[in-house]
Amino acid sequence: MLLLCTANSPYSRIIRVVAMELGLDLPIEIVGVRNRADRLLAFNPAGKVPTLLLDDGNVLAESRPICEYLERVAQRRVLAEISDGPGRQLEGIANGFVDGVAVWVREARRKTEDQSRDILALEEARAKRCIQYFEKLDLPTSPLNFALISLFSGLDLMTLRVHGSWSEESPELAEWHSTLGEMDVFRSTRPETNPA
Repeated sequence: MLLLCTANSPYSRIIRVVAMELGLDLPIEIVGVRNRADRLLAFNPAGKVPTLLLDDGNVLAESRPICEYLERVAQRRVLAEISDGPGRQLEGIANGFVDGVAVWVREARRKTEDQSRDILALEEARAKRCIQYFEKLDLPTSPLNFALISLFSGLDLMTLRVHGSWSEESPELAEWHSTLGEMDVFRSTRPETNPA
């Protein structure tokens, strides 16, 4: 197996942390995603990370299918069971939060004159609603699962790239985020660069 990812993708980070939590030694390769010659495109025409190359020649893309495969290899779960309504709900909202923050970051990285004020406002409002929702939950710090890993990665992305002051209005969530941030799995996968 080989995981193709980028250094700053929250989705790649989620899978890297999932693999560590499952006890898998998953080799990774940092790839580009913007140029026609990037190696990733030979395996995934959508050009998205993470992409997992399997030993049998098959390719898996998107976080959830990759997670399902890693669970099968490790014979351990990090995804909520279908019968676990609250767990599945948290996964869905955490994933929607990450998606919204990723759009916000991409828009904020564009030249100021090219940015859409409507998109920036929409994604900031979405993020604030989600944070208010998460603040009301009694989130555990262990065992880590797909929803918690996704939520942490989304919060970290938001803090690093677009809006670092959310913690003042959400002290419980901020404490949870800070506690998880001390864990080796999150420290070792923290993005190294901070693109403008």
